[in-house]
Amino acid sequence: MRKKFIIILSTLLIALYISQNLYQLNLIQGESMYPAYKNMQLTMIDRRATNFQCGDVIVFYCPALKCTMVKRIIAIPGETILISDGDVIVDGVKSPHVNGNVDFSGIASNKLLIGDDLFFVMGDNHTLSKDSRYEEIGCVRLENIIGRLIPNRPVATIAKPHS
Repeated sequence: MRKKFIIILSTLLIALYISQNLYQLNLIQGESMYPAYKNMQLTMIDRRATNFQCGDVIVFYCPALKCTMVKRIIAIPGETILISDGDVIVDGVKSPHVNGNVDFSGIASNKLLIGDDLFFVMGDNHTLSKDSRYEEIGCVRLENIIGRLIPNRPVATIAKPHS
């Protein structure tokens, strides 16, 4: 009996270590990252990730909304971003990471310089996404980033319960 307890406890401690320091399961909730990620899709976070770049999909904690969010990095520290006439312009060039016209510019309606340790993020489904364009979210601080989603590696999609 004691041996089983030690095995179970050891397994739990290893799982806890892995989820806090290496990899963690994440459930996408909502349609803001569609079509890259779907509502109720299980994904995997690489918590060891550093050196975040434009195009990376990150998971971060948003203090203003008191929740974790999943968004794509559009601009990194030192870059400028401007959303004008439906286009997202980063350092004077149309961003390849945003598809379609963006109808809401928010805080990027005037040229915005991204400060040190800050990242401008947007959802792929920008019409439904609450992201860095909104003042209450703004640019994401490096210290609030949990990790990078392992690209296009869905673990599973959880079926919605029937009403």
